[in-house]
Amino acid sequence: PYTPSVSLTYAMNEALKMVMEEGLENRVARHHKAAKASVAAAKALGLELFADEKVSSATVTAVKMPEGVTDAEFRGTTRDKYGVELAGGQDHLKGNIFRIGHMGNISYKELVQTFAAIGMTAFFLFLNLGCPPKLNFGWLVDFFKILLHRVLIDF
Repeated sequence: PYTPSVSLTYAMNEALKMVMEEGLENRVARHHKAAKASVAAAKALGLELFADEKVSSATVTAVKMPEGVTDAEFRGTTRDKYGVELAGGQDHLKGNIFRIGHMGNISYKELVQTFAAIGMTAFFLFLNLGCPPKLNFGWLVDFFKILLHRVLIDF
């Protein structure tokens, strides 16, 4: 005999209620829209996607680390300065990519915060390090056009 994890059972029941309230098809569609928004925002910032868009995931978007900055500098800045946690690459991709999760109860506001933090981090790291910018810093207008008009209205 053992004591079951009652709190985990309650948490699972609550999570399933949330899925049922939203509707499974709606939830899956929202994940696809979040993936589309993430891909569009990464491109608007001039970042390079790791995976080919045709086979990209609806649950996470992997982005190649911008040249000239380290993983610790980039992800550390988004976390410490902007409060946005980006997942790093694993195994041979460690230090070469960062990942943005968009599965679960993610909102468009969180995606906007995430990409604003990514854009500002890239801009200021290149500015502070004196690296020649390889990103499209006309990203701000494109970023908000894409996210607020084309993608988020349907989110």
